[in-house]
Amino acid sequence: MSSPPTTKKPSSSPTSTAAPIVVALLTSGRIAPSFGPAVGGFLRRYQDLVLGDAQAAQTTPQQGIKFIVYRHGYRGLLTGDTVEVKAEDFAASEVFSKNGGSPAGASRTRLSNVPHLLKRGFIKEGDDPHELAAQQLMKDNVRVLHVIGSASAQFTASRLSALLNGKYHYPLHHVGLAKTIENDMSPIRMTLGALTAAEEGAKFFENVVAEHNSNPRMLIIHEIKGRAAGWLAAATAREYRKRLDHRNFASSFGQAREVLEVHAVYTPEMHIDFPSEIGRLRRCMDRHDNVNIFVAQGTLLSVIEAELAAEQGGDVARHPAFGYPIIDTAAWFAKKLKDGIGAEKVLIQRSGVYVRAAPANNADRMLTTSCVNYAVDLVVSHVIEGRPITGSTSSASSSRAAQSTKSNVLRGVVGHDDRFDGQLRLVEVEPLMRKWPFDVAVPWFVELLAAIGQPQESAGHLRKRREIEGKQQRTTSATKSSVKSRL
Repeated sequence: MSSPPTTKKPSSSPTSTAAPIVVALLTSGRIAPSFGPAVGGFLRRYQDLVLGDAQAAQTTPQQGIKFIVYRHGYRGLLTGDTVEVKAEDFAASEVFSKNGGSPAGASRTRLSNVPHLLKRGFIKEGDDPHELAAQQLMKDNVRVLHVIGSASAQFTASRLSALLNGKYHYPLHHVGLAKTIENDMSPIRMTLGALTAAEEGAKFFENVVAEHNSNPRMLIIHEIKGRAAGWLAAATAREYRKRLDHRNFASSFGQAREVLEVHAVYTPEMHIDFPSEIGRLRRCMDRHDNVNIFVAQGTLLSVIEAELAAEQGGDVARHPAFGYPIIDTAAWFAKKLKDGIGAEKVLIQRSGVYVRAAPANNADRMLTTSCVNYAVDLVVSHVIEGRPITGSTSSASSSRAAQSTKSNVLRGVVGHDDRFDGQLRLVEVEPLMRKWPFDVAVPWFVELLAAIGQPQESAGHLRKRREIEGKQQRTTSATKSSVKSRL
């Protein structure tokens, strides 16, 4: 793992006689377990490296930075809804880290969705949302923007940075953190919140599965929310089975492991042979009197959408803000499987809200802390202490920290980069891929399917993934060549 430039708490800030550098924080998208630890982590790290204990108590601006939060994501940025961090907020950073939810609120507002912004009254006819957001950042004198959010949120922040730098010669540093419980943001190995979501989804199903003998021949479907939740569905099943390993069972009273097991896992990346699966699950139902299925929300979306469109004689209903089809995946699977496997009753439970609102687990807190510390260290080194952002800097990540060394701005997302052997670094925004497919050929998932007796398809379904990887490898090669030319 590479390290950012060594930073130490300055005895006196280089900006102590000038206006403080304004650092802004923005949490974008749905609530996620990582929001609390990230917000609390940023406050602690800036306090440790820049403000100091006395500064946290007095909140005077002379030490070098002013910390603000845009409430409710890009909605807050667009409407100027800001909160300045006070002394008590720094003192409460540990509370933020241990609680679920988001201290800064959350919103799925996208600056690119003009009709939705007009409908909500966030902009007026003819307004350019990105221009308005850029103007707000300049009005607030923001120099550093930390966005905790998905790839879409990071694309927006990068665009704002480029707009401000190119049009107004205003350097805005964008140093984001990758948040999505689906862990679907390539090339970042693990996104913040995903580890907790898998663990909490397993806990959720431990309670749900107790319904298995509330009725004979029960079909229980656990829908894992997320249109690209292949990894999360698989990881949730894995965590649940790990928890089964530590339970005691009473086979004579319907408490055998086989009854509580995961009997099938379906993800968007898988081809499902329904005649074969119905036969297999029918035998499972006959043996255990229940069937437990984990299905990712995005599984077979195109198939389900086409069927619904044919039934309704036209296009299916779509989300008013985002335009994607509103589809009940679990209900479709229930209808598809119920009669074939001989189920008398179907129970559908969705763990989305439960896992999103959970406090981060230890693994997620450690991951978040490492990413936050790395992000703040970059800012302290290059923005507060004024070290140049060039290929000659001591850190491998810093040499690649900016989209353009000519602009001398930090612009990217902190995470472990799979293209560089999992190195923690500031990943450029351009190569980020959202809704990245889960690799169902990964060994741990192959072993899971084998353990539950679910047939595995050949690697043919990975063709699309390989095509995407090929394009990304070409981008990576070009990027590495660019790095070498600057070193």
